[in-house]
Amino acid sequence: MRCGEGRNQRRLVELPQDREQRSRERRTAALTALVELLHTGSIVVDDVEDDAPMRRGRPAVHAVGFLDDLGPTGLYLP
Repeated sequence: MRCGEGRNQRRLVELPQDREQRSRERRTAALTALVELLHTGSIVVDDVEDDAPMRRGRPAVHAVGFLDDLGPTGLYLP
């Protein structure tokens, strides 16, 4: 074995582990985004049902007219 060859072999062992780690991170990020989207949708539906004009000190989404063209789209969320 020549000098430095061991370093390259270690790199080949580490690469699949790095790929698996990145894959897990991507799946976690996608799941986190999905949960956030569903939660935001449920908040919008709640505000519409309660006819709440404000959400955390800011105008609610339906109160500023963003939902006028959508109708009850959020009601189809599971």
